[in-house]
Amino acid sequence: LYVQTGGGGEPVRFADHPADDFDPEVSPDGTRIVFSSDRNGSDSDLFVLDREDRSISRLTSGPEWDVEPAWSPDGSQVVFVRRDTETDDDESSRLFITTATGDDPEVRPLATGTPGSTVEPSWEPDGGRIAFTRIVDGKSDIFMIGVDGEGVMQGLMVLNHLETPGLGAKIESEAFRGQYKGKSRENPELWEVTKDGGTFVPITGATISSRAITRAAARGLKLFTEHK
Repeated sequence: LYVQTGGGGEPVRFADHPADDFDPEVSPDGTRIVFSSDRNGSDSDLFVLDREDRSISRLTSGPEWDVEPAWSPDGSQVVFVRRDTETDDDESSRLFITTATGDDPEVRPLATGTPGSTVEPSWEPDGGRIAFTRIVDGKSDIFMIGVDGEGVMQGLMVLNHLETPGLGAKIESEAFRGQYKGKSRENPELWEVTKDGGTFVPITGATISSRAITRAAARGLKLFTEHK
């Protein structure tokens, strides 16, 4: 790992190790760097480097590939992608989140009800939302939810999709997205499409897409209420 200052000059090496260190991201306050590495003999785990004393602590462990880390705006958490090493493809990737402080980091899965893979996580500046890419059968969608301080959803936006024109593409319509505004986790069992016993009306001919967005939005809302 090297750090290059904005003013130019020679890059400074922070981690002198023969292992592969990659996917570095500097914390919001500039004091730490989270990165992926196989330095402990695993396929890839997450580590945090303290820029002042250059100490390195381990955040995750296991046989999977842990990559694409992203700091929360307050520097207390890191969201990342965990990939199954047995398949080693984008279809096996899932989002996880871990605390970034303390001696025993707590790792939790995110968006577990979303079909396909969830990759490329990115926090909103206020920490209330996480955008990500969903990949199903080689197609990717990006959507984002907004939540207020009381845990009530203020909206859902579809930022990118590769759905069928005229059918699945209707997930970006206000008629569909508007169903989520004003909803909370007060009755979590209702966070399903009507076909599955919930309250959200799916798009005709696109139940799979409707179900995926509903469940992913529910997971995002659950994450917010657990960590607000």
